[in-house]
This record gives sequence, structure tokens and C-alpha cells, in this order.
Amino acid sequence: QQQQQQQQNFKIQLQEHEQENDAFKVLSGTISLFCEEWNLNYLKVSTLDNDESEIGQKGESDLYKNHYRKERMCPGSWDKVVHYLSPKDMIKELFHSNVDFERTRSSKLEMCTNNLEESLSLKRHKAIKSNSNSNNSSCQLSFHKATKKNEKVQTMLSLFQSIQKYSVKTSHTLFFNQLFGTSDPIALAAEIIALSVNTSAYTYETAPVFTMLEREVIERLGRLVFEGCFEDDEENVELLESNKNDFLGHSECVNQNQNIIDDAKYDGLMLAGGSLSNLTALHIARFHCLQRQDYEKYQVEEISTTYKDNEPELMEKIINLSSSNTQEKVQSSCTLYGEAGFLEEKKEEGYLVDILDSSRHNYSRNQGKDEEQSTLISQPAIHQKRSNGVHKLVAFVSSEAHYSFRKSMAVTGLGMNNLISVPTLSDGSMDVHELEILMKKTFYLGYLPFFVTATAGSTVRGSFDNIAAIKNVCLNVEKEILKHPHSHLPSISANYKIWIHVDGAWGGSVIFSRRKEIRELISGLEKADSFTFNPHKMLGAPQQTTAFVTQHKGILKMANSTGAKYLFDPRKNGAEYDLGDGSYTCGRKTDAVKLWAMWKYYGSEGLGKIVESKVDDLAIFAKRIQDSESFMLACTPWQFNINFFYLPKRIRNLLKEHGISTSEHNPVLPDEISNQLAQVSVQLKLLLHESGSMLIPYQPISNQKADCFRIVLAGNKKLSSDSIEWILFLMDKYGSDL
Repeated sequence: QQQQQQQQNFKIQLQEHEQENDAFKVLSGTISLFCEEWNLNYLKVSTLDNDESEIGQKGESDLYKNHYRKERMCPGSWDKVVHYLSPKDMIKELFHSNVDFERTRSSKLEMCTNNLEESLSLKRHKAIKSNSNSNNSSCQLSFHKATKKNEKVQTMLSLFQSIQKYSVKTSHTLFFNQLFGTSDPIALAAEIIALSVNTSAYTYETAPVFTMLEREVIERLGRLVFEGCFEDDEENVELLESNKNDFLGHSECVNQNQNIIDDAKYDGLMLAGGSLSNLTALHIARFHCLQRQDYEKYQVEEISTTYKDNEPELMEKIINLSSSNTQEKVQSSCTLYGEAGFLEEKKEEGYLVDILDSSRHNYSRNQGKDEEQSTLISQPAIHQKRSNGVHKLVAFVSSEAHYSFRKSMAVTGLGMNNLISVPTLSDGSMDVHELEILMKKTFYLGYLPFFVTATAGSTVRGSFDNIAAIKNVCLNVEKEILKHPHSHLPSISANYKIWIHVDGAWGGSVIFSRRKEIRELISGLEKADSFTFNPHKMLGAPQQTTAFVTQHKGILKMANSTGAKYLFDPRKNGAEYDLGDGSYTCGRKTDAVKLWAMWKYYGSEGLGKIVESKVDDLAIFAKRIQDSESFMLACTPWQFNINFFYLPKRIRNLLKEHGISTSEHNPVLPDEISNQLAQVSVQLKLLLHESGSMLIPYQPISNQKADCFRIVLAGNKKLSSDSIEWILFLMDKYGSDL
């Protein structure tokens, strides 16, 4: 019996060993798939497949074939951006319940996938019976039932390859759909190393190397952002000293031998995306405001949302705060023409804007009714209400700012209604004159401005707000509030300060550029309280890589710490370097290694040249758009975003009838043409998507009533002259008859 038991135990151990071996075979094969996807064996260049011959048969010129050949030889490039399947077809092809397929015994992985009919679904599958004499075998793939022993490796690798095949090739040269793209190979290598270690960057004890890397990266970033300090080498230090006025900061670079981690001046974290970074900025700004104001003063029972009409002096101040010389601006409530004339609101304004616009009417209507109160704000949903005990704080963003700020106001309990959207100028940048008026008006209505966001590269336009001008406005408002305290507010401390956050999720990578005209986009950045940028966007780090940095050392831990003793114990080795208690989250990815690796490999100057090359390539693209009669710029381009319309022949004829030139930078289009252009944009995008040729977004833009196309160079991507011609050719090929 003992011998039988030993044999049984040995058999079990052998099965477990075989299963473990199979799992590692899957891992090894998956690494091969990764290499194949990235074409890491691309030095062995194969000839083009049938796709090129099909192109040649259609009579396109050698220019397009040359473009096609170049792109196919590059890592991460394919014949199509996506093998398009509709949701219904996706379910039918990849997530079906019944399977019946011929299992290939070939050792070649691609042979196993060509006839793939396995399902990706986790449902229990009922296999279709096959003839016993045939070579077919049924496969039962189920979440509850393990894959058959002799099929485990090939089945899983086949399924993984199917996932690759039908996923969007975001590294394709013609993928423009989002603000990310081809991963930088150095950052990707760092990501692979981080995955191999599989740790969490919350304590030094668990992740000593990654903790110190993150602290180093954040401090270097803080000195670059808030001091304009390039630390590549002695030559760059001398350059900074000789050209102080051309750069952000005027402070000297630190000694290279200085212990930058122990002598840190800044605070920050790597976070999971720009939205979470903006939420963090809003959260710590509120903490900072209440801390400086003495939080105990704000423990009120209920915040009043009304004003009494027996305060004529207050209302007179509001009425007199009118703009006599308002600069040209574009209201974000512009009607958008969608498909089939569908009307939709472009952006929702903060509710207080309507209140401010109607303040004169409310006062005159109710004047003389001492006992009556006029409700200023309605709160229709619980997520729009302020939490009890928090002062009536209001935040300000431009109408071009990211939508995450509205969500952040809801999450923090400040209320979406207390986010005020400031109109923009014709170029999409914040109208700082209007900002000052709105901030003063809200104060006189009993609200306390505490937070302003300056956008450094908006999503659609790529516009940059004037940070220095916003800072000056905030200083003026702070003086006004301290000079004229309001009866609706508790006494305001002399420490009162408005927090300025710069959202550079898209355009923040300009911090690495030395070129004067590019650095001018973020002039005044050193005066901000916090800054965020996403290296996974313009620089091509793998998703998600986001850095948040603030001038207020130690504020993240003060605002977020709960002192969980089981994890954050000062008696542990290196506890003083722990990062996790300064974050909302417990587990944290080791994202800093990706930015560290790129910075280490390319240096600040190299990263700056990456940014500058994108500016140059897009300038050429914009000029090509302007010179072509089949295209028209939708607005004057900023450096990193080109917005344009495709013009079928019938639209071009309409423009000629109205005397509108296709070479205009900022065209004013009649409603008739806008309505038809909107439909063209939607239809052309769908055709390009379904063909798999190109993924390019159409988006609303504040100065036009029709959606326009947008080209950006996100990720590790350049735009050659051949690529430009290929883009224009494809759009004309699929759109000429629309």
C-alpha cells in the first residue's frame, strides 16, 4: 500500500511538473509572439506578400508602394491598422460557443492560427461531434474546465495570436486615433524588466530599486519644470547660464555629485493616467486651501446656496464687473452638426456661468423683497452636491480643458456645478480677462476660488493656455479677496492662495525642448503649484506612464496618509523612503522605470529633439494640407495638432460658389456646408476603419460647426513625406464620391 501511495504521489507530482512545464512553454511561445509582433527579427527582411501586388494592380504610383514597403520593414508595422470585425462578427468569430475545427499538428505557430476557430469566450462550450475516422478533434474550452492536456500549449498560443491578429495595431504608422501609439523600444524594454520583477512600488522594503528610481525621477522632473534646470552635462549647464532668459527658471543647476534624493525639494508620484493626476491636483489643492485657512473654521452645519436681496451693495459690485473690452473669444456652446442634421451640445458649461450671466436679472426681479431669497444653485443629483463641512470652493478651467476635471469635482464631493468653464479666445487658449471677471464675480456671490487649471496642449486643438497671465490674474484676485472680505465667507486667512495646476498630459513633453519658440508655449510654468505630463503620449512610453509633480514638498503624504501600520511602519528598513502612503492606492505599478530609462538613454536633449522633430513634421503636413484643394485647415494649427477637413469635389464646388478659399487658416463656413462636411467626416472615418487602412479621429472643434479630422504624432512616430502623401491619397480614395 505504501508503494502504491508513493507511485500515486509520484504520478501527481509528475502531472504537476508537466503542467508547470506546459505553462512555461506557453510563456516562452508568447514571448516569441511578442518578438514576432514587434518584428524583432526584422534584419531578415522578407519580400512583400500579396497585399503589395494588389496595390500595384490598382494602378497606384510607385510612391505609395515605396511607402508601403518602408513601413512593412519597420518594427511594429503591418499591412492594415486593424482587421476589422463588427461587434456581431467579433462574437461570432472569436467568442462563439460551439467549435469544430481541424487541429494542425504543425510545429509552426502561424500554421496553428491560420485556420483558428477556437473561442475566446469563457463560457462552457459544447463541442460539435466529428467523425471518428477523421483527423478532426473537438476542443472544449471553458473557464470551468481546463484545456485538454495534449492541446494546452498550442491552444493557448493560438488564442493569444488571435488576440494579436484582431487587435488594433496602435504601432502602425497610420494609427492616429488616440494620443498614444508606437512604444519607444527603450521604455518598452524597461517595462519588460519591471514585469519580470513583478513588485509593487509602495514600500522601500518591497521595491527598493524602483522606489529610489521614482524619487530620483520626480526630483529631477521638479527641477526641470520649476527651475528650467537641464542637467545632462557641464556644457548644458553653461548653456543654461548663458541663456537664462530663454528658459523657464533662473536658478542654478544642482551639483551633479549632490544627493538629490535626500535633498529633495519637490513632491510627486507616478500615477495611472492623466485623469487620476488631475484628480490628485484638485484633491491636494483643496487640502492646501483648507489647511492654510484653518479647517476648523469651515465645519459649518450647512452651506447656504442663496443670497438675500437686501444686499444692494453686493449686487452693485457684481453688475459693475462687466467686460468693456472683452477680447475675441469663442463660446464652447457652439451647435454641432452631426450625421443627418442631429444636433448635440458640444460641451457643458459649469452651472455657475449661467448664474453669473443672469445675476443682473435676478437682482432686479427680486429687488425690494427683503424676506424673499432667490435660489442660486439647484443640485439635481447627489454627485453634484457639496459634502457638508466643506467651504463653498469653486474651480476654474477653460472650455478646452479635459473632461476629467468634471469627474474629479464629483469624486471629491466639490460638485460638478462648482467647476466654472472659462471661454476661450479664437485660438482655443483661455481668455484670462474673462477668467478674472468670473473669479471676482463668484467671490461676490459667496464662493471662494481655490483652483485654476492651465491646459498645456488640449486634446482636440492642442492649444496652450497662457500660464504667466493666469498667475497674474490669480495674484490680482487674491489681493481683491483679502482686501474685501465677504459677509457670506468666514474670515479669510492672510495665507489664502489660489492653486495653479498645469495639465500637460498631452503637450507637457515640451519641457525637454531647448527651442525657444517651443518653450514659450509653457512660459510661466515655474510659477505653477503642480504639473502633470504623460510620457506614454508624445514620447511613446508604454501605457500608462504619467508623472505628477508639485512644488509643495510633503503635501501628498499629508493629504493622503492613513498610516496603515501593517504596511507603513517607521521601524522597517528604508521606511522613510516609502511612497505608497502618499497615494490613494495600495498596490502601485513601477512606472517610473520607463521614464527613467528613456531619460537615461536619450538625455534631456535627446527627448527634446524627439519633441522638436514632431513639430517640424507636422508643420510640413499642415503646409501640404493648405496647398491641396481637396483639404482645408479647420483652424490655425498649434504645434502638435493639425485639424482639417476633407473636401469631396461637390463640397469644393460649394465653397467656390460662396467665395471661400480652401487655403484659409480659420474659415467661416455657412451652415449648409458645415452640415454636409460633418456627414462627410463621419462617413469617411467609417470607410477607412472598415477597410483597415487608417484609423483617424473626427472631433468637434469650438470654432466650427462640423466635426473635423485631427492628426497628431503620438508615440514613437515620425511623419515622412511619403507617409503624408499616402494619408492624403487614402482619404481621397475612399472619400472622393461622398
